[in-house]
Amino acid sequence: MAGSSHRRSATPQYELDASEFFTIILGTSVSSMTQRLPDSFMNMLMGEDPLNNVKLRQAGSGLRRQWDVELVIKEGHMYLSRGWEKFYRAYDLRLGYFLLFRYDDDATMLIVKVFNATMCRMRYADDDDAGNGSSSSDTGYSQSSSD
Repeated sequence: MAGSSHRRSATPQYELDASEFFTIILGTSVSSMTQRLPDSFMNMLMGEDPLNNVKLRQAGSGLRRQWDVELVIKEGHMYLSRGWEKFYRAYDLRLGYFLLFRYDDDATMLIVKVFNATMCRMRYADDDDAGNGSSSSDTGYSQSSSD
């Protein structure tokens, strides 16, 4: 076939950004105790100074509500462990919820956006913009000194 030697691969070139990732709550009792993190995120964290703990906060809550969570490695995978269950219960996470995480390495913090099973973002009472109906800049995902 003429010209086939000039054909390029249809696969795009890309790099992974391990500082942002998502997970879907697929179970109930086991998921509430620990949450597995992507291996690429673990590899990013295991650089020069491996972490044992991270802070979690729900996007939009500013710095008012933070959760100390232990990071553990089991069988070659990293998990959110002690402290995760409190976050899980506080935000009433359920089967089918979609969680979007962003790692802020300056604050050693994972900022979490929660979407329910209807694919809509959850707004909580402690959200900065929940009470006034405004759609402020996405406080959990912007670089601002007030966050």
